[in-house]
Amino acid sequence: MIRINLLPAKRGRISKKAIDFRNFLLVTAAGLAVVILGGGVASWAMASRIASLEQQKVQTQAQLKDLQAKAATIAGYENDRKTFEEKIKIIERLKTDQARPVQFLDALAHRIPERVWLIGVEESKGKVTLTGRALGNNDIVEMIQQVKADDFLTDVQLVESRRVKDRDLNAYEFTLTGRYGGAPEATADAAPKAKSKKAGT
Repeated sequence: MIRINLLPAKRGRISKKAIDFRNFLLVTAAGLAVVILGGGVASWAMASRIASLEQQKVQTQAQLKDLQAKAATIAGYENDRKTFEEKIKIIERLKTDQARPVQFLDALAHRIPERVWLIGVEESKGKVTLTGRALGNNDIVEMIQQVKADDFLTDVQLVESRRVKDRDLNAYEFTLTGRYGGAPEATADAAPKAKSKKAGT
């Protein structure tokens, strides 16, 4: 006769150590999962931060290059401005220098005595050298007084006076120096001695 046992088989009890070990494995696995997940999130965040910084670096370098280009342009404009200002000053000075001889000669023409005539006039940076001839020493003195009047010439010096023959006339050739524009010239030399001869008139 066949007997069938329908009652569940008795299972052995699970020991407390096994349960604790299983719990330990579960906790450890969960911890590892949290660590791995946290590390992944941290790595992702760090990678995102690095990418953002790299982008900012590229943008900053581009802005720096742009500012350097603008600075170079501004410096170029400043140099050009200074160059133009210097050119303008030179042009204005040339205009003044060109006008001075005309004004000087016009004023000088009205100061020459009747018995005096000029054979040479030089003017450079305010220093004037007059070379001329006169019929007598008194005429030279009158010429000096005329150019000194109203400070037309300052620091007037008779450099030389000598007797010469001009065609059929006995004349005295002289050289005067002075400053035009009221700016006396400071020199180390004293006033040159005048070389003169008595007139035989």
